[in-house]
Amino acid sequence: MVGSRLARGGTVAVLMLLAAALSGCVRAGQGDPVAEGTYVAAMRGPADALTTVAMAANDTCAGGSHPDPATCYADTEKEIAAVQALQTALHGVPTPSRFARANTDFLKGLDVMLAGLTERNQGLAGRSSSQYKAGNDMVNQSLDLQKAALAEYPSGSGITT
Repeated sequence: MVGSRLARGGTVAVLMLLAAALSGCVRAGQGDPVAEGTYVAAMRGPADALTTVAMAANDTCAGGSHPDPATCYADTEKEIAAVQALQTALHGVPTPSRFARANTDFLKGLDVMLAGLTERNQGLAGRSSSQYKAGNDMVNQSLDLQKAALAEYPSGSGITT
């Protein structure tokens, strides 16, 4: 059905970058350490969960020239839920002022990722290689947006690239 191997290694790379980025701690004297610590803590769990499910989806959806559509679809549904959980976490905590631009841009990247994953699953369900590919292209675009947004978080924030 879907004849092209996914370019999903980038998904895992960006999400692993996010997980590593969240391993730091907020330093006192730069911004509001309490607010920034709360933000980073709220982001950490959902980001780690997204990394885990994205790795599983990468394994099943990039299964050579003929990935298993049913397993890829199910794993992508889990990835969609994990993206939504990360969005909810970011919307549910006050954004520290010096994180505002990065947060907005990161959420935009997650919006594109969600749309791409949804499009990809619609392609799987409808057996449409072009729709599947279009969804993957959107996911790849979202990874570029997310990586750029991670670079916007200020030095010493606990979120670094």
